[in-house]
Amino acid sequence: MTESVKEKKMYSLLTDQRIYAVLIIILTAIPFITPIAFPVKISPWTQAVYNLVQNAPAGSNIMIAVSFTAGGWGEAGYESKAFVAHCFKKNLKLLFIADPVCAEGVMMAERVINELRSTIITPLGKTYGVDWVNLGVVSGGPPVAAQMALDFHAVIKVDYFGNSLKELAITKNIQGVHDFYMIFEPMTGPGFPVKEYWSFVYNIPYVQGTQYLTIARDIGDWQSGLWAGFIPGQRGAAEYELLTGNFMDATKALGAINMSHIFALLVLAAGNIYYWTHRKRDIPGVK
Repeated sequence: MTESVKEKKMYSLLTDQRIYAVLIIILTAIPFITPIAFPVKISPWTQAVYNLVQNAPAGSNIMIAVSFTAGGWGEAGYESKAFVAHCFKKNLKLLFIADPVCAEGVMMAERVINELRSTIITPLGKTYGVDWVNLGVVSGGPPVAAQMALDFHAVIKVDYFGNSLKELAITKNIQGVHDFYMIFEPMTGPGFPVKEYWSFVYNIPYVQGTQYLTIARDIGDWQSGLWAGFIPGQRGAAEYELLTGNFMDATKALGAINMSHIFALLVLAAGNIYYWTHRKRDIPGVK
């Protein structure tokens, strides 16, 4: 086989898109099989959320306003799992609530619980009605949120499953906003107005699970003191998992993203090297 034929075969192999498709599938799948510990720098806003939960007195109540749909699971869902797992390990009480604008939040809350059941909830002996409750969709907007702050049971009588809140251990002694330690709102859209009518009015610490693309805006809210902290998207969820030692979906997904970026850089470098070393030769497609 002449040198020219060998080079043509090599060129044909290097430009076969099927090879790259298979390689990228394999490389991005590896972190989901065996998490790869890529360096992750903890941001101060994620650290602030972790510190708030870490320093919470055992038994403290946390309101979680679930304000995202299935389409936002890759960010808000990962944030929620990392946050909820940490709260359960610290023996905190979680109350999930959703607004009609994002009624799907009820199902997202159930998904978070179900995905943590075998690894966190069951091993820790957590039970519904004692350690967490799903309040379901609460309509009425700002007036209802304001009234809830003053008289919790006057607004919500039963949970999502129809249980009386006065009979559930987690809710029977709650009177109003001052029975809550903090508010967490993982969101991709409008949510239940606890931020405006609980946090801003009664100075209850508020943290948000945001989208990474909005981080420039979110930093301003955090620096101004409106938020006690925030978890920015998939990257922030991976940071939170690192802080808590619970390596779950965000760590795996971030590993897959890093692998794809490394692969892209290697392919670009190899392509440029091949071009510059062969550009004067008579190879198809190279001038």
